[in-house]
Amino acid sequence: VREDAAVALGKAVTAYGEEGEKVVSAHLKKALPAVKEQQKDSKRLANMENVTQFGVARRVTGKESLANSDAQMYSCGSLAPKMKRRGAGCMDHSFQRPAEPWEVTDGAVYLLRELSDKSPNVVSSLMHTLSEMIELRHYGHHVYLKQTVWKVVPVIAKNLGKRPFKRVMEPLLPVLFDTLVCNHRLAMHAAAECIEFLDKYLGHVIFTGRLTSDMKDKLRRNNLVRIQV
Repeated sequence: VREDAAVALGKAVTAYGEEGEKVVSAHLKKALPAVKEQQKDSKRLANMENVTQFGVARRVTGKESLANSDAQMYSCGSLAPKMKRRGAGCMDHSFQRPAEPWEVTDGAVYLLRELSDKSPNVVSSLMHTLSEMIELRHYGHHVYLKQTVWKVVPVIAKNLGKRPFKRVMEPLLPVLFDTLVCNHRLAMHAAAECIEFLDKYLGHVIFTGRLTSDMKDKLRRNNLVRIQV
């Protein structure tokens, strides 16, 4: 949903031009730092109301969600025989909750991607803020936000262009390499793919020349990135 909303806002900028860019950019500048207000015990299914036919939905804490992130999943169809036909499973849209602050920032990251080819100056000006937001790790779901960031950075880099992106890249690198060794598989793979893209896009000598000895050591200690340093 967050990604779809960002795509829709990006299309609005294309349709409404300068007026649309002004409105959407104002929203982006407000949404991107929202994670600073995130409580320590982040939740993926926070503040649900008891408005479904199945009763109360218990809150899931950050630790619980992370612990179960690699567990086996079941489709709605596999559970359908056990549910009532009316408003069951995927068709029960009665869960209601406001977005968590980290989720607001997550949506803003997708919006950065969508605006990077339409409003590159706006996006460039916010990359430092982005680097500050992904440094925060006081809440359980920080790895999910980082995963989103490393998925969209290649698109942003290509849309901004090599020279403009190099000017805003360095503050991102420490967190990128921390994610590479963070022990959360999806975030680690997203970081690895981002690193390999940057090495190829910017050039091996240029990219590795920006790396500290600690970053190079993390490259050597992992088996996800095929880059020689």
